[in-house]
Amino acid sequence: MTITPRLFRVTSSVLFAVAFVVYLGFEVLSFARAPKLNLLYPDSKFIFEESNFLTLEGETSRDSRVFLNGEELLVSPDGSFRENIYLPEGTSVLRFKALSRQGKETNLTHYVKR
Repeated sequence: MTITPRLFRVTSSVLFAVAFVVYLGFEVLSFARAPKLNLLYPDSKFIFEESNFLTLEGETSRDSRVFLNGEELLVSPDGSFRENIYLPEGTSVLRFKALSRQGKETNLTHYVKR
């Protein structure tokens, strides 16, 4: 079997179409998916802290907004965030919410005892 210009064009077109459909599928899935929300520090669901202040560090999907107990946190363009919070005596509930532009959300709850 020889490779003719017509066979080369048809094969190239089919491969390009398949690659485009796969790419489009990944884009649609990422568009419809809820944003990621990872808390890097503190990394456990329940921690003990002796200080009055706690530094939170985490990451989310690009173009997502992050809220802590209803207050919006500043998120850098790469999706990372860092916030210092005051800890009152007793147990504090930290409720995080990541919200994508499409309105999808991811929730995460941590408890801190001081």
